[in-house]
Amino acid sequence: MKNKILKFSFLILALVAGLTSCDTEPLDGGVTDGNPNNNNGQASFSVTFSGSQYLTNTVSAEIESGVLSITAVSSEGMFMIQSMGATVGTYQNSQVNIAYMDAESGEIYSSINPISGNSSSMLTIASINQQNQTINGTFQFGG
Repeated sequence: MKNKILKFSFLILALVAGLTSCDTEPLDGGVTDGNPNNNNGQASFSVTFSGSQYLTNTVSAEIESGVLSITAVSSEGMFMIQSMGATVGTYQNSQVNIAYMDAESGEIYSSINPISGNSSSMLTIASINQQNQTINGTFQFGG
């Protein structure tokens, strides 16, 4: 159990390492209020990997200081995505960090190579609608 907590703590530390300030930038309506359970069941996060589909409605997305952070949690595990950009476009490698923690095994799969520190990832944001509080896009990473 202590090992899982240590792994999770390392994941959180690795994902926020690029942040230098945490001032909240005001948005017209914002993307979310930061509470992943406050989306009235309308939010969704779906990923297909290794022949399996990961789907959850417990998801939050926040934009702070131009950094987009998405967290999706289910009984299977947790995805965390952090992009150094929060506008429509494609972000790659050091511009985006992606991680998945498997709930059963406690294993963490991260786009950040633990030896080199380089990231192998890509996030394409197709649209951001702040009024409807939606973000659409795709991502991929090797972890």
